[in-house]
Amino acid sequence: MKKEIEQYLKVLIGLVLFDSGNASIQWFAFGRRRLVPARSNEVKEVGEYALHLACAWRIRTISSILVGSYDLYSLAGDPYQEVDKIDVTEPAYTESRLAERLTTLFRDRENAPLIVQKVVADTVGSVRLSLSGGYLLEVFPDNSLDTEYWRFFIPNSKDPHFVVTSQGVEVG
Repeated sequence: MKKEIEQYLKVLIGLVLFDSGNASIQWFAFGRRRLVPARSNEVKEVGEYALHLACAWRIRTISSILVGSYDLYSLAGDPYQEVDKIDVTEPAYTESRLAERLTTLFRDRENAPLIVQKVVADTVGSVRLSLSGGYLLEVFPDNSLDTEYWRFFIPNSKDPHFVVTSQGVEVG
């Protein structure tokens, strides 16, 4: 699985990580910004590539965690007030510490974008994307359930998705 993941994700090397959000799962957008059709005759901006995570993740530097998946369950501005359940649809998601921290990160890096420099995976589906400026995006499955951990794909395309599950890699 390690080699398959690294081989498939190497297309990210040299591309910018420019956005993230939550639509029941956390998503990250890489590469060129593209406008694609959305529901109700609207358009939405997506990346050239998308990484959708259904497992734990974090963005960190060598000495600190800037934001992580569990931040979804803390309120912006008051990180010690946890919420049992948060509606990940608007506006509740935007009121989470996770959204606050990601917004700040991408705003602070507008003039020095986060560029993928290296991809390292392991044999259980974890992946580490080394980013410019000493940042790391780390994805780590954290359960033993028979489930999908994450997927990588080209948004609004009929190309197959690269899916990492507890049972291995699926392309389809």
